[in-house]
Amino acid sequence: MKHGKNPTRAQKMLMLGRKLDPSMWLVVKDTPDRLELVHRHFDKTTKIVPKEVQP
Repeated sequence: MKHGKNPTRAQKMLMLGRKLDPSMWLVVKDTPDRLELVHRHFDKTTKIVPKEVQP
């Protein structure tokens, strides 16, 4: 399992925009073009691409 960190306020806003509960997700990788998350209880991972980066 990947170890993540608690999301910042800006990251929480991105998660809420994607209908994800910020209290259940940890940030694994935060780059300018994507945000990688891992679920706290399950080993599920997901990626969020901010709207500014989407073509």
